Amino acid sequence: MVIFPTEHSFNREDQMTTPRRLDGVTRRQFIRRAMAMGVSLPTISAVLAACGGADFVATELAIGTPASPVGQPLFEDNTAIASGMSPEEGPLRLYNWADYINPDTVVAAQEALGVEIALTTFFNEEEALAKLLSGEVSYDVWFPTAQSVPKVVAGKLIQPLNQDYLPNLANVWPQLADPFYDEGSQYTVPYVVYPTGIGWRTDLVDDADVLDLENPWDVFWNPKYKGITGLYDDYRETLYMALMRNGVANPAQASVPFAGEIARSRRR
Repeated sequence: MVIFPTEHSFNREDQMTTPRRLDGVTRRQFIRRAMAMGVSLPTISAVLAACGGADFVATELAIGTPASPVGQPLFEDNTAIASGMSPEEGPLRLYNWADYINPDTVVAAQEALGVEIALTTFFNEEEALAKLLSGEVSYDVWFPTAQSVPKVVAGKLIQPLNQDYLPNLANVWPQLADPFYDEGSQYTVPYVVYPTGIGWRTDLVDDADVLDLENPWDVFWNPKYKGITGLYDDYRETLYMALMRNGVANPAQASVPFAGEIARSRRR
């Protein structure tokens, strides 16, 4: 995904630097980004009214599912880069999840490709989206989840891809090259496929307390491990874990009232 760049650098001694803060965003940028983040229309209107008022048009999100795939919309004022352009000098700015790329890999890629690579990381997607919304950060390549793609497309936080520069996309599995959330890979290309699981330290947790359970998710409610367990700080991970503990095989398709009731009953 292509996003307008800021300046920071990467090296072995200073492996990650903080991007400079932008001076601010225009009214139009604020509206687009706020709506992409799901900020309510009354809230946006109130903020703009306090600043003198402005008119804007809401953009409907294109949300797909495996059973009902969608193509993301294209906009006349947010187009892909032209074909046949010469490579830029760099740096190539990456905005990725923390701990997803070994710093040595980045350095090796710089040496092999002859281009400077600037890596900045975020802890969870809420943090990443908040910084993109505020205009604090902007990058050449970003690594979102499928769930956030409709938001950032509607908010025009990312540009469409010019597939003339992506010949290897033809080698990708068809279901990944034509994903349900972005048919035709107009804005995205696949990066990784990942599961959610349970990990534990064998010097602190007895294997049998997890492996012998009919439902291993019950280990999080074992009073024996109170104070030393934790979940990844992401709303999907926490809610989905509670749903799976209650026998929901596909949490993404659970109804909102049902999910909320389970979450409330399992917080204790």
